Amino acid sequence: MVFSMPPPLSSLLFVCFPGSPPPVITWSKLRAPLPWKHTVDNGVLTLTGVGRQDSGQYICNATNEHGYSEAYTQMEVESPPYATSLPDQVKLRPGDSLVLQCLAHGSHPIQFEWSRVGRPSLPAGTETTKAGKLMIARLRTSDSGTYKCVATNHIGTSEALAKVVVRGLNDLTLALFHLVENTKEQNSELDAPPSCDTPSQSRLTLNKHMK
Repeated sequence: MVFSMPPPLSSLLFVCFPGSPPPVITWSKLRAPLPWKHTVDNGVLTLTGVGRQDSGQYICNATNEHGYSEAYTQMEVESPPYATSLPDQVKLRPGDSLVLQCLAHGSHPIQFEWSRVGRPSLPAGTETTKAGKLMIARLRTSDSGTYKCVATNHIGTSEALAKVVVRGLNDLTLALFHLVENTKEQNSELDAPPSCDTPSQSRLTLNKHMK
């Protein structure tokens, strides 16, 4: 038997039907120990404080003088998402790239949606993915702000915030700075000495040998 249930659950009972003569009943969990908060009384397994970590396959083993029998039940405890943002705070300069990753634990499927707090939309050129990633290729100072990720599944929602600070030269000053740097590089290439002898130097060397 397979069943799913949403939290919160204070307790849950698993009952194995007895045989004749009454069997000895033991409980186990596939590839894991039984939850810490459990009791077994007269063959009844009781779990308290049930959470998502208690999901798994439970096995009832009944044994008497006629032999033994096993019964299996698969339990899945559903949970709302719990969202986090990596990073949750970042300081960058204009022209840098930004990547924010929204992560969420909980029952799948989980949908992600990004927005900017206090703004009607994300900055122009922003890209988002179904996996919860937000990307801006070239930041501007106006892109500073608090970005919010909302993770949603069929149980509930969760939010995570990321503070982005873009400081440095403004866009116009930054463009002029790059222009000046490029001009310096071009001038330095023009002023560089030649890599081989000039024709006049070659003739001068030849005349010296002739004398």
